[in-house]
Amino acid sequence: MEIESERQLAIIASEIQQMAREDQEARTAGIPEKTGEVDDHNKVKLEEIIDRIGWPTKSKVGAEAAHDAWLLVQHADQDPAFQRRCLKLMSDEKEGEIEKEDIAYLDDRIRVGEGQPQLYGT
Repeated sequence: MEIESERQLAIIASEIQQMAREDQEARTAGIPEKTGEVDDHNKVKLEEIIDRIGWPTKSKVGAEAAHDAWLLVQHADQDPAFQRRCLKLMSDEKEGEIEKEDIAYLDDRIRVGEGQPQLYGT
């Protein structure tokens, strides 16, 4: 993992926020094929970001982009292994870097996808 400058992290934050906007626009449009394409694209881009900087935490990319990264993972149902990887990365972050409810929602989503009962009841 490279050490990124503040400017580079700001660019990454902007990219994550743009991906989240596209995610929400696709869902609002209600076209499943488009939503699937956006989800696939965002998953690949987010994976590249994670490989580069680790999990996008509040201190790296700001609270909004950190939450947006979670949103993108929530919608990466096509790759449960990626979702589990992200859940582990999020869970391993120090207190205050990740919203606990984001972890709970992702954990429950993975469990439901695997046919298991929710842990948190989100």
